[in-house]
Amino acid sequence: MKYLFTFLALVFITTALWAQKDMSESIYKALTDYESDNKLASFEKYEKTRDIANLLPINHTRETIWVNDSSLSYDTYGGTEWILTEREKALLRDPYGNTTNGISQFFYEATDTWANKDTISATYYTPQNALHKTLEKPWNSNTQQWADTSNFREYNEDGKWLVLYDRNWSYNDNKFNSGRKSYMTLDDNGNYLYHIDYTWNTENQEWYLNKKWNYSCDDNGNIMESLVQKWNSETEEWENARQIFYSYDDNGNQIQRLGQIWDSETEEWENYWQWLYNYDDNGNQTQWIYQTWNSGAQEWESDWQGLSSYDDDGNLTKDINQFWNSETEGWENDIQGMYSYDDNGNLTQLLMQTWNSQAEEWKDLWKDDYFWSEFECFMDINDLNQMPFTIYPNPASNKIIISTDDYYIVKNINIYTTSGRLIETVINKSNVIDLGKLTIGSYLLLIETDKGSYTEKIIKQ
Repeated sequence: MKYLFTFLALVFITTALWAQKDMSESIYKALTDYESDNKLASFEKYEKTRDIANLLPINHTRETIWVNDSSLSYDTYGGTEWILTEREKALLRDPYGNTTNGISQFFYEATDTWANKDTISATYYTPQNALHKTLEKPWNSNTQQWADTSNFREYNEDGKWLVLYDRNWSYNDNKFNSGRKSYMTLDDNGNYLYHIDYTWNTENQEWYLNKKWNYSCDDNGNIMESLVQKWNSETEEWENARQIFYSYDDNGNQIQRLGQIWDSETEEWENYWQWLYNYDDNGNQTQWIYQTWNSGAQEWESDWQGLSSYDDDGNLTKDINQFWNSETEGWENDIQGMYSYDDNGNLTQLLMQTWNSQAEEWKDLWKDDYFWSEFECFMDINDLNQMPFTIYPNPASNKIIISTDDYYIVKNINIYTTSGRLIETVINKSNVIDLGKLTIGSYLLLIETDKGSYTEKIIKQ
C-alpha cells in the first residue's frame, strides 16, 4: 500500500489484512483488543478497514512509476475452489499518479454481474504527494445511489491524522449501524497532544462523548505515555480508564507497549496487557508477542505471537500468527499470509491460509490479486528543464497558447487544481486554451502527447 495512495507502506498491509476476511475468533479478539486499548497506534500501523486506499499502491522505481490499477478478491468459503468475490479499481489519478477516485464492487456469480460496494475519493498536498483527505461512501442498493459518508480521514502535511470518522454500513439492510469519530489536537511542536472520541448512538441517531486520549511525547515526537479517560455523563467529568507506556530502541523502533487499567475501588493502576516487538538489522519487524497479566501469579502470560519474513529487497513475504497452548506449553499455528511480488517489487498476490491441525497443513482461506501498469508521471513543477513546450502568456487572463515543434503531437490537455482535482479535459484541436471559466489562482496543465505527458504550472489572473 502504500498502494492506491502513496501514504501507506507495504509493510502496513500485514495486520490490516488479517481482519479483511473471517479470521479465527481468537486472533480477531486479540487484535481488536489491541486496537481498543491503543487506537492511535492501531490506526497508524494496523488499520483494519478494508478500502481501496489500502489496496491500490504506487510503487516508484528508478526508471518507472508503477501504479496499481485494480485488485481481485477470491474466497474458498471453506472449500477448495476459488470463488471471485470483489474487485477494487482506480478510476482517476492526479498528474503525479495518486489515485483521486476509486471504486470497490461485489461480484455475483449467479448472474455474472458486478454490484457497487464503496467509492472513495482523495486529495493530496501537491507536489509532495502527502495524503490530505479521504472520503468513502457505501452503495445503497435500495435507492441505487451512494449513501452518506461512511469513512473520512484528514491529515496534516507531516502525515499526522487530525480527523477520523467511521460509520459501519450494513449492505444487507442498507443503513448505518455503529460509528465513531475522533478529533486530534497537536501541540506547538506538531506532536500528538490529545484526541476526543465520540460514539454513534443508533437508537437516538446522535453522537455522544466517549473517551479522551492524552499523550506525552519525547523530543523526537515518539509517544511515551497515553492516558485514556471515559466520559461520565452523570457527573459530566472525565474518569480514568487505561494508561499505556511505550518503549523504543536506539533506532526509534517501538519494542514494548504496556497497558494498565484503573481500579476505581483501590484507586490504583493494574497491569492488563503488553505487546513486545523484535526487529532485524534492517529495522523490519520480525516478531510481536501479545501477553496478558495474571494477577494471581503476578506474571505475564503469552497469548499470541506473529512472525514475519522478508526477502533480500526488504519486501514482506510471510506473516504467521500463532497462539500459545498452555497444555503443551508451545506455540501452535493459526493463520498465515503469503506475499508475492513481480520483478519490479510490486505486490501481485496476498494469500491467506488457516492451519488444519488434524491434517497438519495449511488450508487456503482467501486471496487478493493485484494488477499494475506504468504511469507517465508529472515531473516536479519546479523542474522545467525538459519541458518541450512554450506556454504564454503566463500569468494569463483569458487564454494561453501552447507552442511546440512538429515532433510532438498534442492529444489532450488536462487542467487540474494544485490539490490534484481534475477541472477540465480539452481534446486538442488547436493549441489555444480558454481560461475564461477558471477562477483566479494557480493550476496545473497535464499535456498528453504521442511522446509522453508533461506538466506546467499556470496562473489565471
